[in-house]
Amino acid sequence: MFVNTINKAHFVGVGGSGMSALAALFAARNIAVSGSDTVEFDAASRLRASGITVSIGHIREHVANDLDLLVYSSAVPEDNIERVAARKQKIKELSYTQALGMVMRDYPWAIAVSGTNGKTTTTSLLGVILAETGMDPTVIVGGSVSAFGGNFRAGGDETFVVEGCEYQRNMLSLVPNMIVLTNIEEDHLDYYHDIDDIIDAFTEYVGRLTKEGVLVYNADDGNVAAISHKSAASVVSYGIVTDADFVAKNISMSGETQTFSLVWRGNDLGTFRTPLPGRFNIYNILAASAVALYLGVDADALRRAVALFTGAGRRFERHIRTDGKIIISDYAHHPTALAGTIEAAESIYPGKRLLVVFQPHQKDRTIKLFDEFVTAIAGKNETILAEIYEVAGRNGAEKEISSRDLVVAVKKRNSKQPISYTTNIKEAATMITDKLDDFDVVLIMGAGDIYQVAQSLQVIV
Repeated sequence: MFVNTINKAHFVGVGGSGMSALAALFAARNIAVSGSDTVEFDAASRLRASGITVSIGHIREHVANDLDLLVYSSAVPEDNIERVAARKQKIKELSYTQALGMVMRDYPWAIAVSGTNGKTTTTSLLGVILAETGMDPTVIVGGSVSAFGGNFRAGGDETFVVEGCEYQRNMLSLVPNMIVLTNIEEDHLDYYHDIDDIIDAFTEYVGRLTKEGVLVYNADDGNVAAISHKSAASVVSYGIVTDADFVAKNISMSGETQTFSLVWRGNDLGTFRTPLPGRFNIYNILAASAVALYLGVDADALRRAVALFTGAGRRFERHIRTDGKIIISDYAHHPTALAGTIEAAESIYPGKRLLVVFQPHQKDRTIKLFDEFVTAIAGKNETILAEIYEVAGRNGAEKEISSRDLVVAVKKRNSKQPISYTTNIKEAATMITDKLDDFDVVLIMGAGDIYQVAQSLQVIV
């Protein structure tokens, strides 16, 4: 096993969601682990409690000469002082996804959940289902899961479930024997040339599965369905509108619960219920459930697990204040996810007064998907747009862009929609507070630091 060859490892950029989870996995395998990052981060206390030495700031002294491995985040450049020190000492370096891929080789079932949207919820739900049904999976996920106490679950040696990100073709470093492919859309266009380039990357990814592998794919997504035959692996399809192996039917919403029936290869498994709103979450449930059923999970056990799963952190995460106001925090930052999350809020709270707050993530994405963002935002709900969150190392946009430009475009599309702009999240928080008496539900979305506003609004001062 790869982890058995490592006695001591150091993680540079350990604050990232995947990095912190992999560091925790190493520590759970009795490897001496240290890590560093530029600022204090949410998971730091949890890592320290597990015996990991976490330092803030990067200095060469963090790289001990007896290290077996240095793992670095994709956000950490080659000239980082700790990476330079490792090379001078001839210490092995691996990126996060390269190290994750090495670990995956050790598991009989190595399952990677990939796609433009839905990765975190699908990975989280699959991990919870397998844990609840006694399969004891090891799980690395891009969000916090209450059942795991964070973004990592230390399980047995048989099943490993991970989230496989497509940015910079990172998923190609993974070594899964089962791939779950949720959807393929334009995104990360600061790296990919266009949708064809993205499809080519995913085609190579699924093409690496052998005939002993399994591809679980969304048959309703045209881009995914088009490459599903490019793999030698066995295939399992799921969908709502197509004739797939696994189909959700009779979908309805009652109060805060979605109800639907599931049909697995012609066999009606009966009625399922979930507290997760939105059509997109039905797809996430289908993906996770298809894997579970393929692995032999009983339908009744699956039904119980789906009903109990309330979601991952910042994925339609709901908080009800003592004054009855509902604050929802969501990670949506792609136009499709944005539109789907707004629609979900409208469906679960019909008749409620909804205030939508969004912080775009990265200038390049905002420019290249500008029209799609305008379409997603334009509607009946009053909206506040905070200034674009700038991502370190990914700010090389081809021209200047601001959330103010989105406001102007939305007003042209729908002059009657109330929409405002704020220069930062502090102004956004003040504006929300000033408007709060006029609304029942506040939906706050974005992959940047806008979640801090949601956290501040959860408590009445």
